[in-house]
Amino acid sequence: MTPSSAGPIPRDAFRGRWEDRLWLNVPGPFYGAGTDTCATGRLSAPGHVLYGGEHFTEYVYRQPRTPAEVALVVEAAAADPFLGYGCDGDRRWTPRTVREWWRDRGRIVEYLAGHRRTWEELAARSGQGEDIAVRDFESHLAGGLEADLRAFLFRLEEGRSPTPDDRLLPALRPPSRRRGRAQPAAGAS
Repeated sequence: MTPSSAGPIPRDAFRGRWEDRLWLNVPGPFYGAGTDTCATGRLSAPGHVLYGGEHFTEYVYRQPRTPAEVALVVEAAAADPFLGYGCDGDRRWTPRTVREWWRDRGRIVEYLAGHRRTWEELAARSGQGEDIAVRDFESHLAGGLEADLRAFLFRLEEGRSPTPDDRLLPALRPPSRRRGRAQPAAGAS
């Protein structure tokens, strides 16, 4: 799913700067960067937006996959008084930076687990289900996110979204430096 496939995106709602994006954002076209701390993003896009980081700002933990989901993220961005979302991730992420993000995802897993009580307390006060969304994010990190990122890598490298006929998606592991031969995974023989 690309932002343009959902129709016109109101660019004035996306003034977030790539340099200000929160490290928790999942690679893809949308990201939170310098958003407010008013906790409005989940009101529009509860399956895509969470709050976190040093100032508890908004970030995209699950990239939209359908035009309806894109519309929800756009609505969350438009509701942000700082207009701190970005939608140019397709131009900013590179295969290398996506692979680095994936390699370092353990940092996100630790962050989410280390703040579990915060999520529970916040959800009790706000009624927005942040604790449930964090569990969803953890599940996404352990499950379907890898396939989503492989499809995103395909789009970055091939300039188009993969079709069902495209069997070989790029690996999330960086290519080996030894004459193009892949190195075995840790523990593999």
